[in-house]
Amino acid sequence: MFGRDPILPVDILLNNTGSDDQQHNTEDEVTRWVASHSDVLKMAFRQAGERLALEASARKARYDKFTKEHPLSLGTRVYLKSHPPGRHKIADEWGQVIYTVTARPGDGATYKIKQADGTGISKTVHRREIRPCPMITPAKSTNRPARRRPHVSAPSSSSDDAPSTGSESDEDPNHSEPADDVWNDSLTSDRRRRSTRRPEESTPTFIELQRASSP
Repeated sequence: MFGRDPILPVDILLNNTGSDDQQHNTEDEVTRWVASHSDVLKMAFRQAGERLALEASARKARYDKFTKEHPLSLGTRVYLKSHPPGRHKIADEWGQVIYTVTARPGDGATYKIKQADGTGISKTVHRREIRPCPMITPAKSTNRPARRRPHVSAPSSSSDDAPSTGSESDEDPNHSEPADDVWNDSLTSDRRRRSTRRPEESTPTFIELQRASSP
């Protein structure tokens, strides 16, 4: 077991634990095995690290190929991305507190920000965790001259037409009288026409027709 013969309790009772030379040889073998095993592990870790660095550099090259850098200057007002706990499907992606970029350590993608009002502590965040705060500028008013519409004159009346009275000029040409008034006017005109009819033009009655047809 473990590269050497086990020492049983009965061997201790019989004082049969082996000679000192045998124990020394066993210790040398264990030391050599531990050293060789350590060297193998170190070589494995070194090769794994080299392979990971090679793959990481390839991924970085592919990522940088389609990525554009958008650096932020000092003093830029930014929003910080919010990470609310729990379910936040319809929650705001960015917080409402406005921060200011105070420093950029090195040429990396990390920035130091602090609240715009000066309160709170300074934070070190990644570039993807912040976005610029849009500055609302008042729109410039342009005084454009008013566009004049062409004047259209009303058509003049011909000389053959009769002069219109003041009452007719005040009336709206698009005004229509109610239906009841039109009906009453038609009845009145019909009655006047019957009253002014001549006797010879009057319609004979039924009795007069019977007398005329009898022998």
